[in-house]
Amino acid sequence: MKIGIEAQRIFREKIHGMEVVIIEVIKELQKLDTINEYVVYVRDNTVQRVFPTSNFEVKVIKASSFAIWEQWLLPKQANIDGVDLLHCTSNTAPIFYKGKRILTLHDIIYLEKLIMGGTYYQKFGNLYRRFIVPNVVKPIDLILTVSEYEKSRITKKFGLTQEKVKVVYNGLNERFRQQNSEIKANHNTDDLPKKFILHLGNTAEKKNTKRVVKAYYDYCKCVSEPMPLVVTDIQEKVIDVWVNKRVRNKMKGQIIVLPYILYEDMPDLYGKATIFLYPSLRESFGMPILEAMSCGTPVITSNTSSMPEIAGGASLLVNPLSQQEIKNSLVKLTRNESLSDELRVRGREHSLKFSWRITAKKYLESYQSFE
Repeated sequence: MKIGIEAQRIFREKIHGMEVVIIEVIKELQKLDTINEYVVYVRDNTVQRVFPTSNFEVKVIKASSFAIWEQWLLPKQANIDGVDLLHCTSNTAPIFYKGKRILTLHDIIYLEKLIMGGTYYQKFGNLYRRFIVPNVVKPIDLILTVSEYEKSRITKKFGLTQEKVKVVYNGLNERFRQQNSEIKANHNTDDLPKKFILHLGNTAEKKNTKRVVKAYYDYCKCVSEPMPLVVTDIQEKVIDVWVNKRVRNKMKGQIIVLPYILYEDMPDLYGKATIFLYPSLRESFGMPILEAMSCGTPVITSNTSSMPEIAGGASLLVNPLSQQEIKNSLVKLTRNESLSDELRVRGREHSLKFSWRITAKKYLESYQSFE
C-alpha cells in the first residue's frame, strides 16, 4: 500500500502532545515496516524531526493557514500521489476527501464545552474542531483514540459502533527511562533548587494552572519549609493577575517560571523534580503522567476522565476542582517520604507497560486491515 500520514505541525518550533505522538510513531514505523510506501505530509520545515528513508518520503506543502492546508491542499496532494490510505493524526481531517481514511481523534473536549480561554491560536483551533469533527467522524473508515475513557465519550457522542473506534494507547520514549547522569539537556537546569514541585503550565483552562498556583500558596502556609514551584511555558505577568499582589510579594521567589522546554529536554526536568503536579481538568490520555513516573518522580494527578486509567494506581489522585485537595496532596507528599518512595517504585514499574513500539505495531495493524 501507499499510506499518507498527515503530520502538518511536527516541524514547527514548539511541539505538544499530538505532535509528539505522531513523531514517535513514524520513527517506530520506519523500523517496523519496510514493505509499504509512506508519504508524510508537513506544512513547514523549521525543525526537521523525521527524516526520509527508502520507503518514507517527507513532503512539505506550504500554506498560509491550517484550514487551507488541511481542507484543500492536503487532499489535492494525496490524490496526486495516489495514496491508498490517508491517516489524519490530529483530531481533524479534510471533509470532502473521497479516499480511505483513518482519523486519530485524541479527544472531543472542544465539543463538550465551548472553551474560549487561552491564546488566539487555541481559540481558533477549538472553533475549527467544533465545526470539522462532527462532519468527518461518520464517513471516516476507522477512528483511533488513546484511552477507553475517550472511546466511550466518542461512541456515545456520535452514536458510533464499538468496532469503528479502536483504542491505541500512547507510548513512552526510552529516553525517559534513563538516569539523570545519562541525560544531556539543551537547557540549563543547574540553577534549579535541589527540591521542587514541577507543574507544566498553560493558559488553557483544562490545564488548571490558575488553581494550581493558588493551591500552592495555601501549601506554603502549611509547611515550615515549602518546596518552590517550578512552572513551565507561562509568563510571570499571568501569575501576577491570578494571585493577590500582597501575597505574591510576600512569597517572592517561591514560584520559578521557566520558558517552553524542548520535548527532548523534559526527562532532565522530570528527573530533577521532587513532585510532579498534574491536576488537569480533562485529559484523553495524559502523557506527562507516564513520563514523570518513568523518571522516578512521584505524581499527583486528577481522579477524572482518563487520568486514573493511565496512572494505573501508581499516583495520588485528587479532585482537580478542589484547591484544598491539591494543597493537601502536596502537604502529604512533602511530609511522607515513605509514600514518595513507594510512588517512585510503583510509577517506574507501571510505566514499563507503555512503549512507542507497541503503539506503532497497533497503528500498522490498523493500516494492514485496509489491504
